[in-house]
Amino acid sequence: MKHAFLATVIDVERESADSVLVRLECDALRHSSELLSTGLNGERSHTIRESRVEVICEGNPNANIGDMVPIIVELAGE
Repeated sequence: MKHAFLATVIDVERESADSVLVRLECDALRHSSELLSTGLNGERSHTIRESRVEVICEGNPNANIGDMVPIIVELAGE
């Protein structure tokens, strides 16, 4: 079953001329089996590590440290 949560932007760093790495944190990620999407512009790929996720975005994701970003996850065991 899909669930929506808010994640906090904890870091934003430019990876290249056309991509930005955004790190998000949300306790719900610990119990998720899959991250389906985020509210970041240009989301290209993501990697989950415990309660954090690293999202690579094309162009400007319009995210700043401290922002709250919606995420949609599939929770494990549902």
